[in-house]
Amino acid sequence: MSSFSHLDPFPDADFLQIRNRLLEDPAFTAFLRQFVPNTAGPILLRWMKSVQNADQFQARVMAPAVDHLLSRSADGFTFSGLDQHAQGRPCLFISNHRDIVLDSLLIGRALFSAGMGIPKMAIGDNLLKTPWLAALFAINKSVVVQRGLSPRALLTASQELSAAIQHSITQEGQNFWIAQQEGRAKDGNDVTSPGLLKMLTLSASQPAWQHWQSLNAVPIAISYEYDPCDVLKAEELAIRAAGSEYVKKPGEDDQSMALGVFGAKGRIHVQFCDPICAENVLTSALSNRETLVVLRQALDQAIHAAFRLMPTHWAAYQTLGGTHAAPYTAEEIQCAQNYLNQRLHLCSSPAARTQLLKMYAQPVENKRFSGDAS
Repeated sequence: MSSFSHLDPFPDADFLQIRNRLLEDPAFTAFLRQFVPNTAGPILLRWMKSVQNADQFQARVMAPAVDHLLSRSADGFTFSGLDQHAQGRPCLFISNHRDIVLDSLLIGRALFSAGMGIPKMAIGDNLLKTPWLAALFAINKSVVVQRGLSPRALLTASQELSAAIQHSITQEGQNFWIAQQEGRAKDGNDVTSPGLLKMLTLSASQPAWQHWQSLNAVPIAISYEYDPCDVLKAEELAIRAAGSEYVKKPGEDDQSMALGVFGAKGRIHVQFCDPICAENVLTSALSNRETLVVLRQALDQAIHAAFRLMPTHWAAYQTLGGTHAAPYTAEEIQCAQNYLNQRLHLCSSPAARTQLLKMYAQPVENKRFSGDAS
């Protein structure tokens, strides 16, 4: 993607330079030993010294590291729906957004396991403040999304990012991933940002419906049984619901990233859906504006329908008075309720406890309205 190399965290560095920069950074080696403790950490560092390109890095370092992480923090990681994409056209994967770091790791791990390689990934420049983390993202095909810009600078940056994504998919034949909204869906309501779809259309040289067919958008639903950051999110939501401004504490982003990566997540499932263009919802009868409305509806409906509801979601839904029957046993729901009670006990106020229940219950409401409550 040489025409857009300035979007890369290290546009002038090749793989070996970035690798060596990581290996020489004591903060990275300390993190890796924490990430993969005991003998596995030094083994991965030794393997890392031997890898010569990004594909080897994925196979010998990232894949075992992510697998080890999930073995410690999850009760199972599954994914489905990739069979139809393995030998197909390059895709623009658009997923819901629940975790700062893990969402992209899980999608990359699933695609790599399916023999498709990791996609290029859009990440916010707020994640590049730590040098070794920026280098790690660079190795993992990250493309930078600039934030906090003036309106004029934001438009220019958005046009460049839109063109880079289109070039990746239609010219390089490279899959690309981006979240459906800029920030995490802290309230559990997975909805696509209209601004995101407008940004992705800025590079269009043809009608919007045709442009989006060329991007081959594929929705992805990421489902976590437990959200390690649920209490933090609930406290923030309660403050905002009361009409007050929420001010982040120093180091809060780092705390959320660490909790999301290392905290207990229960079962995790990633569902890759059918391409939007395969659903015949984008046609020449649509104006550019209508295309974005229909596209947003199709993305949201697919993600809501594909979201895998866990006992925690049903327990929260029933606690808030929901009457729809759960496809789990009474014992499973009670176990989930016990877990939620522990989390509720950590909340500082009734308002925060209500917000925590709502964030777990929202996917049930979304899935019910999408026509599938299984």
